[in-house]
Amino acid sequence: MILQRTFHPVGQGAFYTERHKISNGKDFTIVYDCGSFQFTNLKNRIKSAFQKGEEIDILFISHFHVDHINGIKELKERCKIKRVILPLLDEKTKYILKINNYLAKNYKDTTLIDNPKRFFDEETSIIQIEEEGYQDHRVNPDEIEDINRLNNIDKKKSGTVFSYDKSLSYKDQWLFIPFNYKQEDRFNLFNKLLKEEYPYIPLNKLDDIKIIEKYEAELKKIYKKINGDLNVTSMILFSGSIKPTPIRCWNIPIKPHPSQYYEYYSCPHDFKYLNYEYRIPSGCLYTGDINLKKDENIVKEIKSRLRLQWKSIGTIQIPHHGSIHNFSEEIISKAIKCAIISFGTTNTFGHPSDKIMGDILSKNIALYLVTENIETMVIQRK
Repeated sequence: MILQRTFHPVGQGAFYTERHKISNGKDFTIVYDCGSFQFTNLKNRIKSAFQKGEEIDILFISHFHVDHINGIKELKERCKIKRVILPLLDEKTKYILKINNYLAKNYKDTTLIDNPKRFFDEETSIIQIEEEGYQDHRVNPDEIEDINRLNNIDKKKSGTVFSYDKSLSYKDQWLFIPFNYKQEDRFNLFNKLLKEEYPYIPLNKLDDIKIIEKYEAELKKIYKKINGDLNVTSMILFSGSIKPTPIRCWNIPIKPHPSQYYEYYSCPHDFKYLNYEYRIPSGCLYTGDINLKKDENIVKEIKSRLRLQWKSIGTIQIPHHGSIHNFSEEIISKAIKCAIISFGTTNTFGHPSDKIMGDILSKNIALYLVTENIETMVIQRK
């Protein structure tokens, strides 16, 4: 199998792709999130990544913030998306997402949140991942689902294991394992403050953009008090195999200065300084905007559920653009040698955190800052 994984330079957002060329000669392509506050740049990267009419086998959506979803319409118009795997939303989660997207970026399109089936083409299968419930068991071959057999199945359990080639032995199969975690702390605080300060606002009608617009001033005041970011769900994704097979990693320096980087990279990463290459385990943990810091049990659960795959995770996408509020060092294993932080250079949120970057570098991990600039793109190839 040949794999090319790309962390695309789209600025304050996320757009990650994997292209698998498998043993039967077929291509299998996934996308994890497609959005950015630098929307024009994102559209250009989509056109650069995919030819018109190209097939995407799975689009994974971590959550429904503007900077993770606003490129999906462009993506589906350019490509044929066969399947979408996304978090299952309840009604209260839907309305809080609409409020967040409107207040954060005046984003009014709610179709994807309200009705994913209507948003995509009829031929696109929608698979919704239920909220995670702790299950202390390992993945085994009998539990692996064949992606090619998935049609319009409404719901799957968090932690369901998908593979695109079950003809291979268990250890050789490439696995996709999504986990949907629900974190309601900010949601509950938002509701509490809203009821206390503006009891006349009808909570049961805030799923309507017109009502949100009507009470925009009041909602903004509460939003600022909790420092924004009303994120309730975040679906993380393990992509990899049980085998810790190696993958090579490059960035694309416009003006390479090998001597500047040699000391930092050479020892831990089998560095070849002329092309900024090093080898790491091929698995990746995509984390979206999950809050790993708020609840220590989440990290324990992730480690428990993925304990057979843990040594094969060489790359981690740091959650929420490197926010100081979302990262926990406990998620870092000895196998992880590469960390990705996606952010826009003009963001006003303090992303990425200086402390988080220091914590990552102190663990002798290669840190890549993927921005809107083309030279920050990171490519991995197996």
